Amino acid sequence: MQAPHDYDNPRTREPWLAVLLAVLVTPLVAMLYVGRWWLGFGYLVLQLGAPLAAAWLAMKLGLPWMTAASAAYVLVIFAGASHAHTLASARRAQFAGPWYTRWYGMAGVWLVLAAGVFVFRAVLYEPYRAPSGSMMPALLPGDFFLVNKLPYGNYGTFGIDFSPAAAWAADPEPGDVVVFRFPPNPSVRYVKRLIGLPGDTIEVRGSEVLVNGAGVTRAAAPRPEALAELHTVVASIEELHGRRYTVVHDERKDGHRAPTHTWTVPDGHFFVMGDNRDYSNDSRNWGFVPRENIIGKAVLVWWSIDPQHPETVRSERVGLRLP
Repeated sequence: MQAPHDYDNPRTREPWLAVLLAVLVTPLVAMLYVGRWWLGFGYLVLQLGAPLAAAWLAMKLGLPWMTAASAAYVLVIFAGASHAHTLASARRAQFAGPWYTRWYGMAGVWLVLAAGVFVFRAVLYEPYRAPSGSMMPALLPGDFFLVNKLPYGNYGTFGIDFSPAAAWAADPEPGDVVVFRFPPNPSVRYVKRLIGLPGDTIEVRGSEVLVNGAGVTRAAAPRPEALAELHTVVASIEELHGRRYTVVHDERKDGHRAPTHTWTVPDGHFFVMGDNRDYSNDSRNWGFVPRENIIGKAVLVWWSIDPQHPETVRSERVGLRLP
């Protein structure tokens, strides 16, 4: 007969181990260890939601949002570790826990959750950050945006890429804002607006764009509020295949742009341009984007901060759908 505190018994719950699991892994695993799976998933929701709620509240009160989010996260971990310690202390004797309290059960639940996150990012939606102003005003530096990866069929994340686009996958459409692997260096991700499809002839005359001999419909537009301080910016609304979006030019470049250029898009490739036309490194400079390089379509700004002042949230851009 085993002693009640036999540490070799895998069903004995050790407070120190419960705390270690909560701090180094997650309170979810610590709660599985002590046989309280429903509390574990409750702590998982808190672990994800409390920092967001704290950041939102701090933003409304004019307080540092990153500090508030970090404090909320640490508080949830501390609460989970303390709670797990209390529950484990009551189970240092024989504990007839279910399968998920064993090491393989805890590892299995954690792996299933990790696999779920991987599949979500690889196949459905993946977050990216706008690194430059080449897509202003649709995307500003410091914008965090979601990319819908499902339609285009090129899947992968965390440096792991699946096979090229499935036969059933849809092709991107003119006007889509797409994220793709930069052709000269596929390890780098670029975001641009798709202008030309395979077989299209693209002609750029100064600031004017023509597709198959027809000029892209343009109309004058007021300078976007986000670019109000850039006094040399001239804005226009373009309409391409029924998609309307705003592009900007620098009036100081008028008369100094490159002469007219024409490209014919080869099969299986696409022509892309940045909305900030005078300050974008795009197909005009390095050529076409192969179909298999296109990752997904940018659809929504979910967070936005001022790169010069990281504690400043541009709340008016949160939730903004991309044109």
